[in-house]
Amino acid sequence: VENLLDLATVERVAQTAPRQPFDCSDLLADIEATFAPIAQAAGIRLVTSGALSEVVLERSRVRRALDEVLESACRNAVGLVQVSTGRDAEHPELVSLTVTHDGPLDSPDGGQEGNSEASVGLYLARRLVDQMAGRLVCEESGDRSVIRMLLPEGPRSPVRVLVVDDMRV
Repeated sequence: VENLLDLATVERVAQTAPRQPFDCSDLLADIEATFAPIAQAAGIRLVTSGALSEVVLERSRVRRALDEVLESACRNAVGLVQVSTGRDAEHPELVSLTVTHDGPLDSPDGGQEGNSEASVGLYLARRLVDQMAGRLVCEESGDRSVIRMLLPEGPRSPVRVLVVDDMRV
């Protein structure tokens, strides 16, 4: 029931939230504080790393999408979940938020495969990423799964300079 309410909320609130600058290291610290106890209880290790400092994105949606992806990863991982931030190698204008784990991948299409609760989580993440004009890329090879959120940054505020001069012209 909770997943259905989450799904209805995501579908209903499709307007764009403001993109504002925030520090990726703060986001990773929040993620670690929230998910380290969950990972530890599941017998897995959570590792975070970031190559980005400040980005201009919709922080609340980014966090919500990451929460859904990490819940899936912690449920399926065998020993390790890694979260990293950086720029996409092929498209450096995109912010890449990547979750890698050593386990199977849930279906991001909303319940076609495996545990429907798990699939709804990745489906919610995909909808949130879509609403930010991004892409959720899921890859599975062998015993390793990678879920990557590729998001376009919003415009940075222009720098304003005031020049005061006391010379007469």
